[in-house]
Amino acid sequence: MLAISLILTSCAPPQSNQEMVKGIYGDPKVLLNKGYSLTELGINSIFVHKATLTPELIKNAHDQNIKVYAEFPLLNGKEFLETDQSAWPIDSKGNRSPQADWFMGICPSNPDFKKYREEQLVTLLTDLKIDGVWLDYVHWHAQFETPDPILPETCFCPHCLNNFAIYSNLTLPEGDTKTKASWILKEHDEVWRKWRSDVITGWVRDFKKIAQAHNPELKVGVYYCPWYPSDFDNAEYRILGLDMAALYKEADVLSPMLYHGRMERKQEWVGEYLEWFQKEIISPGGNGAAIWPIVQASDEPVRITPEDFRNVMIQGTSKPSTGIMMFSTWAFQDDSLKIEVMKELYTQGFSTNK
Repeated sequence: MLAISLILTSCAPPQSNQEMVKGIYGDPKVLLNKGYSLTELGINSIFVHKATLTPELIKNAHDQNIKVYAEFPLLNGKEFLETDQSAWPIDSKGNRSPQADWFMGICPSNPDFKKYREEQLVTLLTDLKIDGVWLDYVHWHAQFETPDPILPETCFCPHCLNNFAIYSNLTLPEGDTKTKASWILKEHDEVWRKWRSDVITGWVRDFKKIAQAHNPELKVGVYYCPWYPSDFDNAEYRILGLDMAALYKEADVLSPMLYHGRMERKQEWVGEYLEWFQKEIISPGGNGAAIWPIVQASDEPVRITPEDFRNVMIQGTSKPSTGIMMFSTWAFQDDSLKIEVMKELYTQGFSTNK
């Protein structure tokens, strides 16, 4: 079924000698069931949740020189907490932080959870011949894919308090969790934020080592929240724990989740964010990760028209981007016009004159 040869085109502006990544996020069956082939659509990379990947899907893609990347839910704690609640994130009052709408995070300091995720990654890489791993949910417990994000202050569990004390060379005061948390936030907030970001960077570093010990050619990407420091009082760093300059150095690829509809942003935000990232992160930082944004096609919570989709796809390929993917294939289920938009861009190029 997947027999039509891939049409290769240069996209504006080329940032390297390598072909631009033209990807989809989600199960390719949505397209295949409609009678399309991936190569007919100009797709050269697919990004699929690890639970959806099969050896047959991977072989079919590789037979057509299509790369296969597995989404790996790094710090999504919901399934782990169903059987082991020792890793539940603890807030500054000493209570379990509630689920953030649909998302339940976890304590990144919990050793049992980290071992659990490491074993899952090793199993994935052993069982399936993929081209890379895209780490998702790379942040402390919070939820950012909405106009009004949920930003709890975590985690103050015994593991975190002990690890922070060692990291900072501080002696925490006697008393309950609330007392210790209040002291940290009042007296040592700066080092607390730095420790938390180092924890997240450490997860990316450690999982990249595992992946590339298995196969040095594997790419390790990171899906992440694309906020400016001015957004929500620097919550990307302060609450989510993302030090973008550090992650730029650690990851092979960074994929900002530029979901303009979900976050109630204007479409131009996609291009503006990439311009900001080039100026503030890449230019001072030198060589680092490639940038492959993921942009919104899905009608959730607002309608994304085919022209809206075209616009954010084009903006998502502006400098420093060397790749693009769309979220998600389910957007194509009842909207073939979006498929045609993607096909045109992937096979004919990303001219802004369209």
